[in-house]
Amino acid sequence: MNVQPLPRALMIGLVFLGALLASMWLLPQAHAGNVVGFLVSEPGQPYKLKVQDSAAAMTIEAGEWVVTTLKHLRDGSLIVGTGHVSHEQKTVHLDSVQTVGLTELLGTWQSSRWEVFEFRDFNSLMRYLPMENSRGSLELKFVESYDYVLTPDNQDTYSIFITDNSKRMMVGTLHLSAGSVILTVYDSETGRESEKISLSPLSLK
Repeated sequence: MNVQPLPRALMIGLVFLGALLASMWLLPQAHAGNVVGFLVSEPGQPYKLKVQDSAAAMTIEAGEWVVTTLKHLRDGSLIVGTGHVSHEQKTVHLDSVQTVGLTELLGTWQSSRWEVFEFRDFNSLMRYLPMENSRGSLELKFVESYDYVLTPDNQDTYSIFITDNSKRMMVGTLHLSAGSVILTVYDSETGRESEKISLSPLSLK
């Protein structure tokens, strides 16, 4: 298979962007002009945002690009963006959407190699592998935990920045389609695709 690498300049830019976004994710209130909240999306109604310091959801005022991003998010998704909140007018003017948390991604997913990925919340990910126990049967063993950040890209595709316990950053894309996830990770040095993982929902009941 002929794998096309990402341009090196783009990869470098993505790595720096990922570091910046990761810091903003961990300390969103430390940056003036940040808006953090949960999307309220109801059929036939304007988009609203339930911000952290408000008892009720506020109507979102935004440009075309932001509205297009909101169209691909489900009710309850986390939004971190830039803008300002008007408590008097009960509106949120959203200039941009920088990172998101996807409700449909939360839960447990399984790869074709029987790896299990658990998206525990909007920024933590656990990975498990099937291993043989002393009785000769397979059971899931915890491998590693990660922090991740998603940024809107194109419709149902998001850029993903993943850091492991050693603070090593991985850059990739995450594509959502009917009941499945495709996670593609790129080598931060060469820009070449290093791993592509297809995930399907796993029920542990």
